[in-house]
Amino acid sequence: MWGKKHTVSKLGIPGLPQAAGQIQPGRIVAILSHHPVARESLIAGLVVQNIKSQRIGIAQNAPPESLMRLMESVGIDGYAACRNEELVVFTLSTDCKVQADKFGAQACIEEFDYFALPTSSLIIIEGAEQLFSSTATVNLHKTLKTIRRWTHARQHKLVLLFSEEACTENLRQRFRVEEGALDGLVFLDSDGGHYNWNIDYWITTEATLSSRAFSLGLDESNTLLIATGAEIDTLESTVRAAPDQDRVVAAKAAIDQEKGIPVHWESANSLDEILEQSKDMVAATIILVHDNATEFEHLLKVIHTLRRQCGRGLKLVIRERTKRLRYTHELLLTALGANLVVYADVSFSRFLSLLRGLHGQRFNHEITADFDAALSMIMPPRASGYLPPQSFAATIIGTLERGQAMGLESALTRLTINPEIPHLDTLRACRTKRPGDIFTVDKDFLYIFLFACREPDIDATLERLINVPLGVFFEAEVRFPTYESILPVISKIEQQEGLIDYSTMLAEHLRQQTPPQPKEIEPTTVLPQALSTPFHNPLPVMPPTSAAHSPRTAERCPLHPKIVQAI
Repeated sequence: MWGKKHTVSKLGIPGLPQAAGQIQPGRIVAILSHHPVARESLIAGLVVQNIKSQRIGIAQNAPPESLMRLMESVGIDGYAACRNEELVVFTLSTDCKVQADKFGAQACIEEFDYFALPTSSLIIIEGAEQLFSSTATVNLHKTLKTIRRWTHARQHKLVLLFSEEACTENLRQRFRVEEGALDGLVFLDSDGGHYNWNIDYWITTEATLSSRAFSLGLDESNTLLIATGAEIDTLESTVRAAPDQDRVVAAKAAIDQEKGIPVHWESANSLDEILEQSKDMVAATIILVHDNATEFEHLLKVIHTLRRQCGRGLKLVIRERTKRLRYTHELLLTALGANLVVYADVSFSRFLSLLRGLHGQRFNHEITADFDAALSMIMPPRASGYLPPQSFAATIIGTLERGQAMGLESALTRLTINPEIPHLDTLRACRTKRPGDIFTVDKDFLYIFLFACREPDIDATLERLINVPLGVFFEAEVRFPTYESILPVISKIEQQEGLIDYSTMLAEHLRQQTPPQPKEIEPTTVLPQALSTPFHNPLPVMPPTSAAHSPRTAERCPLHPKIVQAI
């Protein structure tokens, strides 16, 4: 007979520590998740693990038919379970929020009692945010206190599952303050290919867990949540434990002809082979190579796939061998998921030390979901050379806004023009060679914007771009190497009126000049031509560089309660 014993409910996530994987009678836990698949998997696991031992009540926003389909996917006949009173399904009414704000949690409690759920039932409320006031903290405290009294008196196990619109950090902070009213608070989020079971606190009679996180995946049927074996230290953001923590898979080209390769390392002949070996990885180390045989776009796509597939615990290392990486290439690699880029001149012994330094680390940057969007952020503007002041300002703002998310460093140099030198002469002295390097003048200054140029490289770059000594044409120089320092300067340019557009005069001057002898072209920082770009028009060609389910319906009760309706 249901409720005869005060049965512990299993959380339905195999692999979690026992204390974190159960809900004891009389306890309330709150789980926040804005991932619908994760919430469905959690509900399915709770039902599968507990339906034979206790009555389960589920209240949700969605129609009951959706829950029946979910039950069918895990081998449970939901309609039969309802008829056998193993499962009681409720639908939150459309005005549930209004009724809860008006009557408080007591209205919902009375309706659960009306349907006579036995003592020590497992109750799951999805969309639990509708039972709580969205603003007043005092109402939150009052509601939780009411629910807690009822839950303890009947020894129910209550899971409050908060869905997308409620999963804000603000709500999480409010619940942290209510620690005495809850027995568990969890944030279920995703870091790519895995979910994270982030425990703020979880209280049982045997133990109390706090600030713990466990990596979760889906089972072979892609339906139920399971623990992968990895545990995260949320205070230090490190992998505390994982079954594959010491596993290393290296591309053969990355370690070819090296001496002293650890015997436990695995090797792979290709990027596709590495993808195949990595399907179940959580915190292993993967060593990829950048050399003359590497297709850079394919390397980028593999890194992005690995990071999205395996989550933040995976260590991705790129090793240069016969080909140097450019600055923009490094940024793309790290933005798409690489933990570390190791240069070609680093010895293998030193390389092994760098790998040991990665032990336990997690990838803490934002995981970019859209591969093409990541590429567009790092591409240079198509413009090069002189631009009228307003176009110059607009181009720089767009470039900075795209590149800021990737950590792209660009620089702006402002040169004070000698009053004796015509502005047109200073413009004629500038010779930009790369897309994204642009310049303009206002009444007093020449401005040069250097795309993907870090502060230590400004001197050498200016010497190549201006074909006269700076002291001849200019009285002073000020550099702006950061996004925050550049924006105010650009704003002042935009506010000026009556500035001259020198485009026509410069074009006429070029027509009158004898074409200069071609000079050696400096290595360009644009991506290789084989790399596709999000632009509709291709970038200018650069010279080569040196290197059916059952139609049955559930039996419905004739009652139409204020907050929940049962089937």
